[in-house]
Amino acid sequence: MAEKAEKSEKKVAISMERGQHGNAPVVIATGFKLRPEKATGLLDVLIECLGQKNARVCFDPVIVKQNLQTLKEYVARLGVEPDDLAIKEDVTPSDQVYFANVVHLSQMGGRSETAFAAFRLSEWVEATRKDGKSATVTSYDTLVMVSSAELQKKFVLELLLALKQYYNE
Repeated sequence: MAEKAEKSEKKVAISMERGQHGNAPVVIATGFKLRPEKATGLLDVLIECLGQKNARVCFDPVIVKQNLQTLKEYVARLGVEPDDLAIKEDVTPSDQVYFANVVHLSQMGGRSETAFAAFRLSEWVEATRKDGKSATVTSYDTLVMVSSAELQKKFVLELLLALKQYYNE
């Protein structure tokens, strides 16, 4: 009779801390388009900007996928209706591409801030090796999108929908 060796699963509490964020470009968003890229596993976020060149973020959804409940709770607390006109079909992609693997959301009054940020994967791996301890990983903003709260709510709802479709859940 063969016995299966059981592996104990390590649990580590990893918190995300925002590093200095004064260097990231800031855009004023009037619309967006999400475009899943199956070949790379990334999600293209095309942002229509007011008075500026449009922006493009290649977003790695792996970490966000593991924190969907937090996104759902955030969007449920936004006391505004989503801006259905924020979804654009004809956003021209920018030549400049930003990478992000985490998103920080905040809102005050009628304005919101969606900060696309990145952290080092090696830092995350190191954090997971701290058996039974808590660890902090620092992310740095790569692009900050300022918009109405309604646009942000629509963005988060569409992000949740895209992730659900992308991962066939």
